[in-house]
Amino acid sequence: MSSGREPGRLGGRGRSQGSRYLLRSLALRCRGNALAASRAGVYCKMERKMEENIRDPDAGSEAGGEDALVGNVNKLLVIPQGYTGVPQKGHLIFDACFESGNLGRVDYISEFEYDLFIRPDTCNPRFRVWFNFTVENVRETQRVIFNIVNFSKTKSLYRDGMSPVVKSTSRPKWQRLPAKNVYYYRCPDHRRNYVMSFAFCFDREDDVYQFAYCFPYTYSHLQHYLNSLESRNLDYLQREQLGVSVVSASPASPPPPPPPHKLPPSETVFFYFITSSTGLPACGNFRLAKAGSLGF
Repeated sequence: MSSGREPGRLGGRGRSQGSRYLLRSLALRCRGNALAASRAGVYCKMERKMEENIRDPDAGSEAGGEDALVGNVNKLLVIPQGYTGVPQKGHLIFDACFESGNLGRVDYISEFEYDLFIRPDTCNPRFRVWFNFTVENVRETQRVIFNIVNFSKTKSLYRDGMSPVVKSTSRPKWQRLPAKNVYYYRCPDHRRNYVMSFAFCFDREDDVYQFAYCFPYTYSHLQHYLNSLESRNLDYLQREQLGVSVVSASPASPPPPPPPHKLPPSETVFFYFITSSTGLPACGNFRLAKAGSLGF
């Protein structure tokens, strides 16, 4: 994004005292949670190695309210408890009711902090990884901390420098948040689930901001790409519908395939790609990999 103050860069050029304080408090809290989970004098690297080698029976076995999230938030206005006035700029509105969206619940912690709960994968409540949501009704220079509080994975690239992606309506190109503003840690306040916290500064009041686990690649995008391949009438491409999803009763059906062309056995190579519209939150990267394989 080409603006002087890019989304995700708190305070833009030359951080304000409030921005530095917000990041410092987030870093201290994350470090405190990590130290509380280990004995004094034990390095975090040793704790991480133990977590990777020993399966925690509590990890990924959430029960109760957090697993009962059955739908995405839909233009959810989040205001302080007890507030009865007219919604104002800075009272954030969250939405995930769109293709590949995933956000099931938002808890207001303070003016600067929100706890976000992601919905689990379809038919498997133990897997909670993907998130994709929008935020609007922001106030210019408003600084926030978003905590994704119910991740299920012990191993995550967020622990090795990966960061979420963000875009806005006036700057539609995805960009990664600065890694120094992102923290991934195990939190005792959330049943020892893994939490990913990131600090962010909104810079344009009229923009709608979108955050995602990584670059989304939806079922519709893949179908559009397959349609473009099919329109080229390639001799070696055939497309057909194999069945109907048990989750979605009426997926987008491709047009009838053209009659296949015969190739000599020595030149025939079969690639089978099965696309789904079930809406599994973690399917975006897999669809992107399939599109790349087809292009290759």
